[in-house]
Amino acid sequence: MKKIILIVLILGLISCYSKVKVSKTNNLAYFNQNKEVLTIKSIDSFTSSKVVYVIKAFDNKNKLFKIVSIKNEDSIEFKDNHKEIEVGKTYSFELYSVFSGISLGSPLKTYTVYNVNISIEPEKSIDDLYNTPNLNGLNLIP
Repeated sequence: MKKIILIVLILGLISCYSKVKVSKTNNLAYFNQNKEVLTIKSIDSFTSSKVVYVIKAFDNKNKLFKIVSIKNEDSIEFKDNHKEIEVGKTYSFELYSVFSGISLGSPLKTYTVYNVNISIEPEKSIDDLYNTPNLNGLNLIP
């Protein structure tokens, strides 16, 4: 009887786990936040061991998003000569939350990538940071 309960419990856990959509990017897990059509508001760049871009964009409801993108010159996408995003233009991005699903007792406010600290901005309603597989640095990846 104990074996049957254990098997049912394990199968239940496996089925719950498989319902969460998670993507792996740069060996970190990010929870999917649907595709968003966003207009680029500003682009800031920081250089450490890699070039890190922080892109602010807004949707059609004026909700602000902060997207972190790392320039990876070794990737095939970078070498394929894709066009760069521009301020004021609109693009479709598949966004992955950096902070969703992380619970350490107190809310996280800063994300550090390649020694660059990137903060949320609650005063501007930016309460999360996002990553996207649609960008390599500023280059669009279809």
